[in-house]
Amino acid sequence: MTPGVYGNSQVALVSSTPAPPKSRWAWIAGSFAIAAGLGLGLLAIAGTGLAWHFGLFDGTKPRVTADPSADLSGGYAIVDSQNPNGGAGYQGSVLISRQAEAYRVAWTIAGGQGYEGVGLVLGSTLAVGYAQGQVHGVCAYRIEGRKLRGRCTSSMDGGKVMSEQLDGPPGLSGAYAMTESFAGRSGTVTITQRGETFDVVWPPTAGGWRGVGIRSGDQLLVGWAAPSTACGVVAYRIGQGQLSGHWAMPGESRLGRETIERR
Repeated sequence: MTPGVYGNSQVALVSSTPAPPKSRWAWIAGSFAIAAGLGLGLLAIAGTGLAWHFGLFDGTKPRVTADPSADLSGGYAIVDSQNPNGGAGYQGSVLISRQAEAYRVAWTIAGGQGYEGVGLVLGSTLAVGYAQGQVHGVCAYRIEGRKLRGRCTSSMDGGKVMSEQLDGPPGLSGAYAMTESFAGRSGTVTITQRGETFDVVWPPTAGGWRGVGIRSGDQLLVGWAAPSTACGVVAYRIGQGQLSGHWAMPGESRLGRETIERR
């Protein structure tokens, strides 16, 4: 080690001669120079932020969510998946086709059974209720305190989407009155939380459907079918050429996941 370079073996000397005082004008000019420098720095930061926002830096812009109003029809491949119990994933393909205001969705699972579903868009989410060949449907609710304002469709509706509103306790647990419903349905819908999922039961006056729900932010997405029919729900986040999200089946307290990419 060279003496005087590290440690306290050499102390810097400070001149004892005082520096001449600066004039007021020199101080003001210096202040303006500092302010101008700060202003340019802020403009540079703001400009950089706008460039990031509009994607001017190729390869570094954040992922952009696709337009929810865009047509999602097409063939997709399952590129990532996992069953609710945390076990191995699965492979297959998904065909999505537009039907009036809604979608028809069909899964082909390698080495397994196929599923059919109906879907509708709420915000940037595609909600799909599915079953195996029986009557099934989906409701996508916006959570607004004690009110659940929803849009519903079923495999019998030909792609028509109808409104439904439930009023009840906050927290997605308890009895909810059907204050608005298509086809004049009435009664009380019961919602019970089961871990990461929700059991949902409609009254006999409204078909006696049973379903399973997933909460996604301020949304409750429910797939339903007749009591004796196995059904499920998928909550896909709409991306550019990709749909990614979670799914659930009745009786499961945990969610599975699935990502599909357009071919």
